[in-house]
Amino acid sequence: MATAEPEPLLDAAAVAALRAPAVRGSRWWVLVAVLAVLVLALPAVLYVVADGQHSLGGDRLEHLLGRTEQVTARVDAVQHVGYCGRLSESREQFRIELNWTAGPPPGHGGYLVCKSAPGVGENISAWVDADGYVQLESPTEVRLAVAGIGLALALVTIGTGAGILIPPARRRRRLGSAADAPLLPPVPVLAGENRSRQLGFPFRPASPAEGVAPPMWAVPVLHAAPGEAPVPTSLRKLRGRWYFRAGPMLASGRQLGVLERAGERCWVECRALRR
Repeated sequence: MATAEPEPLLDAAAVAALRAPAVRGSRWWVLVAVLAVLVLALPAVLYVVADGQHSLGGDRLEHLLGRTEQVTARVDAVQHVGYCGRLSESREQFRIELNWTAGPPPGHGGYLVCKSAPGVGENISAWVDADGYVQLESPTEVRLAVAGIGLALALVTIGTGAGILIPPARRRRRLGSAADAPLLPPVPVLAGENRSRQLGFPFRPASPAEGVAPPMWAVPVLHAAPGEAPVPTSLRKLRGRWYFRAGPMLASGRQLGVLERAGERCWVECRALRR
């Protein structure tokens, strides 16, 4: 009498479900790239449209593009105009009036400053335009600042996207590479509640199989509701009684397998929990 072939880890529907996210995943990476470009440009846009900390107006785009001229300006007047942030003597705000005799053309203007102010008659370095608007930071300093902030935001965006997209893609790849591995006979288990922020849920052997294997932490990869095709999942609430069919052990020591009950199936990647 011929021995029945063991059931493979994945059936045809599960294999097809693993292939579909590869196409969607490339679209998500395009979205991540677009967001990274947008946040890279965001600091420069905000610099141009927002009011500067010291500026009293002017075309900040012209300054960013290097179309202002550096001058040595003389302080004509220092006027207390209020407070910066909260009402505090250490956060007084001053309006500084300047004039310069060389520039595009010679003229006068002003800027705001908090805490300490220069004295009347002092000379300071500033960048001015033809309308007399004053900027205290050089165009190079502004470019370095907006580029640094934009780059940091872009790296955070790419890192967040990678953290979201790469781990599930790797789990699906590991599961797909073991598609033909045989499944062991079912063992009754009890899935518990996930009380942590990590992905997955715990389960342990149930009677009469208690004590045969250690409790496990399962991360779901695919889920198939009764009568429906499998779909990629990140379900965290699969509590109750299941039957676990163990698949192959990975080089990392984790185990693939499938949880089954009443026509419902969930393919998981597991690791043993300490008793």
